[in-house]
Amino acid sequence: MGITYKGTVTKGIVSGKERMIEVNLTGNAADYYMNVIQIDAAVNPGNSGGPLCDVSGKVVGIISLKIVQDEVEGMGFAIPIEDAMEYAKAIEEGG
Repeated sequence: MGITYKGTVTKGIVSGKERMIEVNLTGNAADYYMNVIQIDAAVNPGNSGGPLCDVSGKVVGIISLKIVQDEVEGMGFAIPIEDAMEYAKAIEEGG
C-alpha cells in the first residue's frame, strides 16, 4: 500500500497466550497444531515475520499468521519467542 499508511499501529492487545491453533496446509484435516499468542495487530503480506514487542521493546513473539474468514477481522497470531528460537536452532542444525 506504499507510504500512504506508513507508521500505522494497532493497540497491541494480547487477547490470549498459549492458544493452540490448527494449521492446515493440505486442505484436509489439521497438519499440525501450533502454540501462538493471539493479538489484535493486522497481519498482512509484508508484516508477517516482524517482531511482537512488549512495552519495554523486548521481542516476545514473531508475527506469523491470521484467521482468513469473511466474518473475522483483526485476529492475528504470533509465535512465542521461546518457540521461535527453538525452531531457528533446529533449522540451523539441519532440521
